Amino acid sequence: MSNNTFPGERYPSRVAAAFDDASTAQRAAKELRQETGLSEEQVRIVDPYDPSVASKIEPENRGIGRTVVRTHLLFGGLGLFAGLAIAATMLGGGPASSLSQPVMVIVTLAVFGAVAGLLVGGLISVRPDHARLYVLAREAARGGDWLVIALASDRAQRDRARNILARRTSELAQSL
Repeated sequence: MSNNTFPGERYPSRVAAAFDDASTAQRAAKELRQETGLSEEQVRIVDPYDPSVASKIEPENRGIGRTVVRTHLLFGGLGLFAGLAIAATMLGGGPASSLSQPVMVIVTLAVFGAVAGLLVGGLISVRPDHARLYVLAREAARGGDWLVIALASDRAQRDRARNILARRTSELAQSL
């Protein structure tokens, strides 16, 4: 089993780097493939006028969908369980007011726990860590720069890609 943070995606981590011209970007992409073992599929070059930059940063629509479903189910279930555990604790020795309406306490805390878990699952599945990649892509396009994007299957691959790209440019962004 891989150590993916987001199990619905084959390549959950990304590193992007901006370069001044196409030849520098192509050399960086070639070096990435040679030194990290990343496949052609995992290394993408985006020109400044490429209309499909979003799909090159996020190529796994199905994987993202699986991640959304899995995070909501996992955290919704954990929240429900936590709400039920709190209700059991309250009914087992908590305030007397909870003992007068035990069903209401159980239902209320179970619902609040599940909703809180669903909110956490939503926050995680939105992938706020990818915002930096989009900011870099937008700035690169405005400046006429080329972008190299490495799609990594785990943190070790992501770190190797970041180290290689950092040798060539200081304009880097990465996700978790």
